[in-house]
Amino acid sequence: MKNPNDTHKYNAKSCIEAINNKLRKDGTYPMCKGQNVKINNFHFMNFVKYFDLKSNERMCFVFDKQAKQPQYRYSQQVIDFIYEEIKKNPETILDDLREKLKLKKSGSQP
Repeated sequence: MKNPNDTHKYNAKSCIEAINNKLRKDGTYPMCKGQNVKINNFHFMNFVKYFDLKSNERMCFVFDKQAKQPQYRYSQQVIDFIYEEIKKNPETILDDLREKLKLKKSGSQP
């Protein structure tokens, strides 16, 4: 068993910073509502929810699942995955995920 402190080094904030740094370095500018934006916690959590990343042990490790507020830590794979998804469609991915999650929540299928 590998140490999750080594394999899942990132909290949400550090993931967001790493994703934004990778996007900035290669000149990719994600858009939300027609405006260039930096990825923020709302966007990050939309990826986590839509792709169910918290249930993937390679992507997310949960410290103290029994706690009222469990601590989630993420691997480098989450950063790379979200980065690659944004690269595929930076113009609409953030808006698309938000809409798909709304439909999912209301019981409609995207």
